[in-house]
Amino acid sequence: MPTPRSNEVRRFFRCAQQRREEAGVLFKFGYNTAAVYLAGYGVECMLKALILAITPPAREKEVSALFRGAKAHDYNQLRTWYRERGGPSPAASINPSLTIVELWSTALRYSTESLKEEEAKEFLDAADEIMAWANGRL
Repeated sequence: MPTPRSNEVRRFFRCAQQRREEAGVLFKFGYNTAAVYLAGYGVECMLKALILAITPPAREKEVSALFRGAKAHDYNQLRTWYRERGGPSPAASINPSLTIVELWSTALRYSTESLKEEEAKEFLDAADEIMAWANGRL
């Protein structure tokens, strides 16, 4: 898929890709919690790119302003904003991945526990599926 044309969409799209790539490096070296944390931010950025991609250019600033505060990190809220703007519901095949990543929270940044490798791998795989689905919609 070509890079989105809108500067705002492109910014969130690229950020999503970078966070996921960084998550992969952290996972490779056993930093499972940090990997999940960054992959979760990647999913968040991709959802924001989706929202902006269906937003008329004249309203991008207004919609971008929604991306501040606690609600801006809530996947359910992001999905609601996407649907409110006319985005279609995800295909049923993506729902298991959405369920897996719903456990993500910015509170992970304060966690001193290390997630098990299997848990992190499951999360990263789910993040990849969601990001691929979203990329196909941009």
